[in-house]
Amino acid sequence: MPSILVQHIRIGWTKDERGAAAGTRRNALRREWPASTPRAHPGGWLQYIVMEAEQDYAPQESWTPAPLHLQQDGVGITIRGDHAEVMLDPGAAHFYLQKPARPNLRGLIARLPLGQRLILRVNTAIDGHHQRRYYDHSLQIVVGDQPTLDAPIFREMDECVLLY
Repeated sequence: MPSILVQHIRIGWTKDERGAAAGTRRNALRREWPASTPRAHPGGWLQYIVMEAEQDYAPQESWTPAPLHLQQDGVGITIRGDHAEVMLDPGAAHFYLQKPARPNLRGLIARLPLGQRLILRVNTAIDGHHQRRYYDHSLQIVVGDQPTLDAPIFREMDECVLLY
């Protein structure tokens, strides 16, 4: 039975960390990390890495065993024969996209052939608390017998927009 590997990297900053020097530093951050799972798990894993400007972009890593929960994890994957249906929820806790609205990223976004990789990049601005926050999300999704991040690329989706 195929298993999944999802790597979700989220980079966050505020208005105070905007500008050329801060942008250059953010752009130099890794958008892909080695994915050595904590232990064998038949369904697969979600690797979630958060880097925040307030913590000097020190990566905070967590692992969630599959199955993934669309409303919590922001990603849902259903294996159907020789492909996997990849669904997104831009209102989910780990994948909240507030501004601009992204109706095209709700629900089914791809039918991913087994053994291949989908890359999605998206950014957002979120209003709340004291000042606006900005986030870059980078997701890599692989479904297969032994999924790895060096699988051939099926599709790259870049949904980044100008935020300020």
